[in-house]
Amino acid sequence: MQDTPLAKSIGACLLISSSLRSLCKSRLVLLACMLLYAYSLYFAHAEYLSNVQFMWGFKVPSVDIYRVVVAVIFIAVPSCLLPSSISKPSSLFVFVTFLFVYVPSIVITVGNYTDSLDTYGSLLMAFCAGFSIVCLSSNVIGAEESSRKDVPSFYLGLGMLMVWLVFCAVLLNTYLPMMNFVGLDDIYQQRELGAATSLFMGYVQVYFAYMISPFLLSYGLLKKNVLYMIVAVVGFLIMFMITAERTVMLLPFVIFIVYMVCAKGLNSYKHVCIFVIFSSLLNFVISFFYLNSDVVDKLGFYFLTRTMALPGILFSQYYDLFSKLGFTYWSHVTGLGALVGVPDAYADDAKWPMLGKIVAERVIGVESNSNASLFATDGAAAFGAVGVFVICVIFSLWLIVLDSVGNRWNRAFVISALFPVSYALTNGSFFTILSSFGGLLWVVLLLAASRKNKFQQT
Repeated sequence: MQDTPLAKSIGACLLISSSLRSLCKSRLVLLACMLLYAYSLYFAHAEYLSNVQFMWGFKVPSVDIYRVVVAVIFIAVPSCLLPSSISKPSSLFVFVTFLFVYVPSIVITVGNYTDSLDTYGSLLMAFCAGFSIVCLSSNVIGAEESSRKDVPSFYLGLGMLMVWLVFCAVLLNTYLPMMNFVGLDDIYQQRELGAATSLFMGYVQVYFAYMISPFLLSYGLLKKNVLYMIVAVVGFLIMFMITAERTVMLLPFVIFIVYMVCAKGLNSYKHVCIFVIFSSLLNFVISFFYLNSDVVDKLGFYFLTRTMALPGILFSQYYDLFSKLGFTYWSHVTGLGALVGVPDAYADDAKWPMLGKIVAERVIGVESNSNASLFATDGAAAFGAVGVFVICVIFSLWLIVLDSVGNRWNRAFVISALFPVSYALTNGSFFTILSSFGGLLWVVLLLAASRKNKFQQT
């Protein structure tokens, strides 16, 4: 007996209704978790950051009901537009920048200043609108569910291994006498010894640590090839012994976790919520027990302060400095500076165009490098609220391009291999990430290798 048109219509309506209920439920659960996460940051701001990390500019937060409502709206709007899972490259970038840059920027900017909405209202509104577009861009190209996913060929893996060997030889030839495992107290001294001696060496260091070694580790996990995994880990160790970057030392562990999460299907909104709740609880633990435990105190600095709080406060600090002395109008970007011209306020500054060093000296009062996210560097510093919206749109377009080439590839491989690039965006200019950390080269590599795979299949 065939179904009547009416029965088919009713069945379709019921299916749509069920899908909508499921979508609404997932969004509400995700929103609740994000609001908990935001409150944990506010609580940590009041109890830990303003008491221990005040030298970075953290003050005792003060809010009223009006500012609370505005902050909730700014967090809720993009939260409702977030991807439902980490199932493609863009969703990884969206969640990483949302959790480690967007939410901390909203919470800390609103709470850290008594006149926050008067001073930063338009900036935060542009950020909310722009990041909502970023979230929507992740839904432009759907996740490809085909079982025939591209995987790196033997020759691609071998080629990357050859490149790794060449880069490794260059690095060892240059830095071997000064390579060393150092403790936390000697990190900055080792960084001076391992600093890039030229522009070329800078590219070698960054590509070796953030693209080539991650590729080999993800490739080894995918192919279950222990040799590639060992080579990749050795690469991370070599770079840590040169530059003493803590992030580089942690990357193999994080890449392994991200790979296993994606490979085992633990990347739905439920699992994202579990991670958000865990991070929130950790913020509360740090706030309550940092005085009672050295381990918790270290977590307060390396997990809370470095990963979330600094990207949050630097957003407003970049705006404070460059709105007063003059926006960069993207003249800090290599190539554009020759067209736009260096603003007069920085024409004689030897640190130009290193905005992080300028902010560290003029805002914080230290000789350091306060690198910030793409939204601060290429947004707030470039052209205030307009700049933030513009960089969000540019970021969105790049995510669409990345999905168009990355969705064809094995999910666990491509997402885990791209994690270092996504995290670098929380602490660097978008244009620097494109040119120096593999943001552009990854797109070219995935596109070219995918086309070669199709050609071989035909």
